[in-house]
Amino acid sequence: MKRITELRLAGNNISGSLPGWVGEIMALKLIDLSDNQVEEIEDGVGDCDNLHSLLLRNNRLTFVPSSVLRSKSLAKMRLEGNKITKAALMKTEGFNEFDKKRTALLNKAVSGGIGDLDTSICGLD
Repeated sequence: MKRITELRLAGNNISGSLPGWVGEIMALKLIDLSDNQVEEIEDGVGDCDNLHSLLLRNNRLTFVPSSVLRSKSLAKMRLEGNKITKAALMKTEGFNEFDKKRTALLNKAVSGGIGDLDTSICGLD
């Protein structure tokens, strides 16, 4: 499992938790569990140093653990269609660290000439 860089399981009727052991897959850069029924992200997910994108649209999440927000490389999350609000996410410890990485990624894209960027906070209104 050390060579897995992407975990794409969108629309597979997955429920319960995104297990912490996923954080042990050190090469993992992207997790896409959109359009499932995930209710929780376990703390260990934040241990994955190379995780850059966490796509969890349309699930049943009510919060994101601070350990995930503080993850070394995480700069992109999509959370729209969950029970979590933008205000609650922004109050979570570790959000400021995540937001700095997210903003740096957006600035890099803008300076590279990419148009039509989504500048929302993780897709939340």
